[in-house]
Amino acid sequence: MNSQIINKNNYKLYLYKTDKFKSIQMNIVFKKKTTDDLYLYSALCQLLLITNKKYKNKIDRFIKEEDLYNASLELAPEQYGDANCFIASMSFINPKLVHDDFIEEAIKMPFDILSNPSFDESYLKELKDKMKFIYRRQMESPANRAGRISRNLFFSNPLYRSEYFVEDEIVDTITMEQLETVYNDLINNSNIDIYLLGDVDDSYIEYIDKYNTFKSNNLSLDFMVCNDTVDKVKEQTDIKEDINQAQVYMYYNLPELDKISISKIIIFNIILGGGMNSRLFKDVRTKNQLCYTVNSRTSYLYSFFRIYTGVDKENVDKAISVIKEVVSTMNNITDQEFEDAKVKELTSLDYVYDSLDSIFDRLFMESNDLLCDIEEQKEIINSLTKKDIEEVFNTIKLNTVYVLKGE
Repeated sequence: MNSQIINKNNYKLYLYKTDKFKSIQMNIVFKKKTTDDLYLYSALCQLLLITNKKYKNKIDRFIKEEDLYNASLELAPEQYGDANCFIASMSFINPKLVHDDFIEEAIKMPFDILSNPSFDESYLKELKDKMKFIYRRQMESPANRAGRISRNLFFSNPLYRSEYFVEDEIVDTITMEQLETVYNDLINNSNIDIYLLGDVDDSYIEYIDKYNTFKSNNLSLDFMVCNDTVDKVKEQTDIKEDINQAQVYMYYNLPELDKISISKIIIFNIILGGGMNSRLFKDVRTKNQLCYTVNSRTSYLYSFFRIYTGVDKENVDKAISVIKEVVSTMNNITDQEFEDAKVKELTSLDYVYDSLDSIFDRLFMESNDLLCDIEEQKEIINSLTKKDIEEVFNTIKLNTVYVLKGE
């Protein structure tokens, strides 16, 4: 991706200039090795948005965002394989469009919040209530519940079973002392990257230098995770009342992938379960009429290949059998399937440039050497052969089958 990298003394700046959008986006990213207490980072995000020394309450922050022409500040933790990232994202309208020079205040705002935490005990209940509410909403969805359990069943290392939102009993144990410790560890022991995207001037960088007081470490982070294979497939079925449709998750192991292999597994995935023209959709849904939806996805960061479907409980065994049969045929694909999948992926790469969010996501992956440049990836895809995709079949191995169904 055509970006400029500026190596500052205390952080790295990734500058992506474009006048295609009305907004400007700045992402401040703290990166450190993942831990088994990710929920504390989620709690810290919630706390900083509820209260801090600069904006005592949410109303004060909302008023400031309105003053900045309805700017939007988001704080969120994200896990990328073996790295835990704490991301502050500030989005605001291009000042040139409103003829108002508020850029310094817009850039200053997230740094004000990040630099001035308030560990006020009186806000602990509000924080916990918010955490519990988000967890309950997530668990209301049978697919989300089954996805969480199946993912935890798949991973042999408990470190990768850690969640950002957890049961009420765990939330109740959170203390302000814990959050203060997590905050201090985060700001003192992280790599810090800042991404500035949009129609930006060089003067914007001066404001970042002025207000960024954080010092980056030179940590060596290996993002990719390779899960253990199993001799016998792990199978588990859970029963829960009021589930009308059984949720089925099947996880396959992948080897650790290089940049060429990533493109191979992407094309493989499109053919198998990446849309209405995929083999899974045609066989499980259209031909056998077992489900409304069925799909597959790959995660090269976590080295897994996952298939999901929702079926009537009496059709679970048949659906799993059909899915396994479809997967077993993936060492023999047609020329048309191969060409259609390549076109679909090449088109999706062009869509990256349609929003600042997707540009940031891609730039983040490229800057951390997790993906190659888009144009280079297009060249790789165009160089692939049908045999390359068929050989992916030999690299996947079924690890976990999880079913959540009603009475």
